[in-house]
Amino acid sequence: MACLAGLLLRLFRLNQQSFWNDEILTIDNAGGTLLDTLVGLSDPNILPLYYLTVRGLIHTQPAEPWLRLPSVLFGVLSIPLFYAVVRHRGGSGLALTAAALLALSPLHIWYSQEARPYALLLLLSLVALFALQLALDRPTPGRKTAAAVAAASVFYCHTIGLGFILFLAVHVLLATPRQRWIGWAPVGLATALLLFMLWPPAPVEQRPVDLAALDETAIGARLDMLEHYDVVERLDLLEELDVIRELDIVPVRDGG
Repeated sequence: MACLAGLLLRLFRLNQQSFWNDEILTIDNAGGTLLDTLVGLSDPNILPLYYLTVRGLIHTQPAEPWLRLPSVLFGVLSIPLFYAVVRHRGGSGLALTAAALLALSPLHIWYSQEARPYALLLLLSLVALFALQLALDRPTPGRKTAAAVAAASVFYCHTIGLGFILFLAVHVLLATPRQRWIGWAPVGLATALLLFMLWPPAPVEQRPVDLAALDETAIGARLDMLEHYDVVERLDLLEELDVIRELDIVPVRDGG
């Protein structure tokens, strides 16, 4: 019931609002080439994992509900995972209460209706925490490997995941007898290798675009792209040009 209620609440009025500024950044980062999505992102704090999940939906219509749908699914999947995490420590009664609170949480509903990575960030954090709980219960190599991969995936969604990984490491130290700490050293090493060997690659050089050098056709093409996502209709010409400068890294000239 909690999952069904959570799904209905997250689908309700999903396309009520047009894309806002941060969601336009999602379109810009996920709508280019695969190489741009991997190494040419405009926000260094949000890494490619989320953008890779929505690349295939960039050109679907109507754009708002389709591009926000992955966040809806991430949000709904978080509810049973939250139940599993809490049940592991607090029993079924407390877990049901926690799952119901998450399903009805206005803040979680908000982020589950946004074409941004935060619903996925929570989902991956819960996956990592649950995987670690299972590995602590029975520390087999397979479970430890799953915990390391899940922890690294949180970072590849958002760099704030690094702090969450440190929390998981402290949790391991507190939950494990000191004489068994050495058995978790390979897990820490594997997680570190996943973090620092795969990212960041060499960034793609982004050349500034001079607004004065853009002809009317080039400007119109950019505005047409934004109109395709029902954004420009709510902006006046000055705001449209500001969006162009932001997306294309255009230097602003005095009087120009």
